[in-house]
Amino acid sequence: MFAGVDRIDAPDASTVVVHFSQPFAPFLGYAASQWIPILAHEIFDADGDFKTKAVGTGPFYLDTASSQTGTKLVHKKNPTYWRQGRPYVDALNLLILTDQPTINTAFQTGQLDILDYSGLDGRTAAAMQKVLPNVVVDQYSDTNDAYYIYFNIAKPPIDDDRIRKAISLGLDRDDLIKTLFDGKGEWSLAGATEDLFTQDEVKKILAFDPAQAKQLVSAAGYPNGVEIEFIYNAAYGDTFNIKAQLLQSQLKKAGINVTLKALLNGEDAARRRSGDYQFNITPRGQGVPQDVDSYVYGMYHPKSPDNYGHINDPQLTPLLEAQRRELDPVKRRDILRQAVQRINSVPWGLTLFYGPGYELWQPRLHDFAPNVAYPYGEIVGDAWLSG
Repeated sequence: MFAGVDRIDAPDASTVVVHFSQPFAPFLGYAASQWIPILAHEIFDADGDFKTKAVGTGPFYLDTASSQTGTKLVHKKNPTYWRQGRPYVDALNLLILTDQPTINTAFQTGQLDILDYSGLDGRTAAAMQKVLPNVVVDQYSDTNDAYYIYFNIAKPPIDDDRIRKAISLGLDRDDLIKTLFDGKGEWSLAGATEDLFTQDEVKKILAFDPAQAKQLVSAAGYPNGVEIEFIYNAAYGDTFNIKAQLLQSQLKKAGINVTLKALLNGEDAARRRSGDYQFNITPRGQGVPQDVDSYVYGMYHPKSPDNYGHINDPQLTPLLEAQRRELDPVKRRDILRQAVQRINSVPWGLTLFYGPGYELWQPRLHDFAPNVAYPYGEIVGDAWLSG
């Protein structure tokens, strides 16, 4: 986020000037993100770090005395909040529950006002509506959960672009969306934000053609099919297992025999970082809260530490660097579109879809509108309770 910084000046108490050695367009987005916060200098002066005290300007503050480690976090109303008269509620309690049935039961019995967790799907939302007819349900396109496919091009047979292309052609995204989400979802592109291409454009870049995929596998020297190990995190749960099995079934029709291997305790991430994998899928959580540069440059530039696929494309790299230097947003968008087309056509990486996300809340909670780009404190800042 500070690539190319030459120096930083503070000409007065309210101004910071960041100087770069060359234009760096993504910094405008980075500077406004939660990853470059303004922190209280007096805390650092007293403690030497920011590890033990949470200080900010939001509507709530952490009440450490009322919080219980591993059980709940209690946030109390900030009496000096800059928006006078807000928040309306006196406290925000975040309960730490790790078992989904327990979470659902807590919501059904009114212990929770808001139901929002990874894996909350349409079936659960519909079941909640049967039990609680007045529950408020918000459905949105979950761009944070695009299911990214990592290819390790340093490992055979993934090093052969025909095998990677065959994997791309063997994926039937419409069938996945229909099976998993009753048809509610959109195709997604690796390296792209949701608005960079229309759905019609996405479907021209990607295609489903298992017959052609099988031909490519045979041409790559595997007339009887190719074997690939697919690692993933076992902690993703049963919902992800179903998706992995559907993927396995689809690719088998293209002559790609995928062995599923669920790993524990983040071992999949460790193997990804070390390069000890062929094929890995992760629900990337790839919403881009700062700038798409963190995604496209971070994952595909040969000098990036997040380039776990060992990609070094002489056609792609200049585009990744050019988009960083282009300050005209229209021109930069065009460069990014070229880069994304290259990434998905080779392909160097793939994503599957944007599935629907769900958030539920009790009818007694008013003026609450979820926005995944903001912390809960800000979202609840305008909310109020009745009854």
